[in-house]
Amino acid sequence: MLGKDRICEIHMKENGQRLGEGPLDWPRVAKAVKDIGYEGWMQIEGATPQGADIIECYQHNRKYLEGLF
Repeated sequence: MLGKDRICEIHMKENGQRLGEGPLDWPRVAKAVKDIGYEGWMQIEGATPQGADIIECYQHNRKYLEGLF
């Protein structure tokens, strides 16, 4: 509804899960983002299970998003 011209950045998070391992349908999210032609900033945020190694999680999350986008 907003369109790409009204979005300055998108925060990618899964609230306590690594991206792709929680309930969100990331392929559907990626399709929606691509459908509006958004090519701006995306920020990985809060996609780390409690007690997990933050570096390993962010490496996984980046690789996962690169596979979708």
